[in-house]
Amino acid sequence: MKETLTNTRILLVDDNPLNLLLIRKLIIKWGGQVDTADNGEKAVELSRISAANQLPYQAIIMDLQMPVMDGATACQLIRQFDPTVAILASSATALPQEELDASGFTGSVVKPFESAQLHNQLLSLLS
Repeated sequence: MKETLTNTRILLVDDNPLNLLLIRKLIIKWGGQVDTADNGEKAVELSRISAANQLPYQAIIMDLQMPVMDGATACQLIRQFDPTVAILASSATALPQEELDASGFTGSVVKPFESAQLHNQLLSLLS
């Protein structure tokens, strides 16, 4: 299993500015490189640009309920051009595995979560 997030490119997507700030700080503390988006439409665009520039994200943490475009729709669109990126659904409630699979998510984390839980889940997805 990978033990560090050093040089790992992660896209963090959430419409809550406080969530973006806190999770971004954690990922940077763990050595990751973070870009942020506040809705699914922006996430799709950032992912598309990164993939086109040969610098795809290795992981995406995606809130499910957002304005403009929800996380499930964004995940399905990202899968069309980047089928291998690890996409972690982030939600206040646990979702059935079938629903996560149908949308293309690699895993999920329920908010609020312990920082160690998110760290371990990211390391596991990236190994």
